[in-house]
Amino acid sequence: MSLASRYAKVIRALNQEGVGADGAHKLVAYMKNRGHLSYLPQALRMAEADIAQDTAIVVTVAKTEDASRYADQIASALKELGAGSDEYSIVVDEKIVGGTLVVGRGRVIDNSHRTRLVSIYQSVI
Repeated sequence: MSLASRYAKVIRALNQEGVGADGAHKLVAYMKNRGHLSYLPQALRMAEADIAQDTAIVVTVAKTEDASRYADQIASALKELGAGSDEYSIVVDEKIVGGTLVVGRGRVIDNSHRTRLVSIYQSVI
């Protein structure tokens, strides 16, 4: 793990804890004291990308029509994640066979047929 990625991890933790400006000033002072200030831009980019990825919600369906077919299931998953009905993007992936796979905010809500089929297969074997 590079220094920039370690600092990015600290920045993400500060963001999650809501430390604010005081924590940021302390981190910058620490980095300056250690001679690591040059890592700050890269660490910030990495942390921003991770934070954006954690908050983005992606709904995966097998076919485009499945988005309307499983609208109630999607709405339930979004409610569980504490998201609004317009805060997600839809991705089509035939590998899930059917159902929905909702990923976002550090959680996975898997209601895909593929997962159920694999579970049945594993219990039979």
